Amino acid sequence: MANDDELAESFKDDAPSKGSGPKLSEYTAEVARLDAIADLIAQLIAATIQVNGGKAPRMRPATRPETAFTRAAQRRSEKKMSALIAEVEAAQQRAAEAIT
Repeated sequence: MANDDELAESFKDDAPSKGSGPKLSEYTAEVARLDAIADLIAQLIAATIQVNGGKAPRMRPATRPETAFTRAAQRRSEKKMSALIAEVEAAQQRAAEAIT
């Protein structure tokens, strides 16, 4: 079972990504507010650095839980990108054939 490629492929998409954030079941309203506060503090730090003549670092927002909506949006984005790549590759192939 540990060496079953088909089984591993079936679980590949079900595994949460490393940057998926906290579990939705653990993400309470209080945690959401703390995340919002942390984001605002990071923005204030960046603004303070910039006002004092420095280069403000890029502040990343606190991680939120991954929901079905975010996963669906990610799948749609990946599907669009794959279609665009296929279209570009087809155009490149047509252009190469036209040259020869």
